[in-house]
Amino acid sequence: PLGRHVIVIANDITHQIGSFGPQEDLLFQLASELARKEKLPRVYLSANSGARIGLADEIK
Repeated sequence: PLGRHVIVIANDITHQIGSFGPQEDLLFQLASELARKEKLPRVYLSANSGARIGLADEIK
């Protein structure tokens, strides 16, 4: 059967407890922007422990 393209973003709970840092935040942003630009559904599979506070200047 024919399917459709989607953008999938996920956290890996086995890598740093799935936490978000600046690199993960940028990847999430870029994938989200691509989904909007291409008018594709974005699916976010969340299994995380939140942000790694103290790594980003914006939240220090």
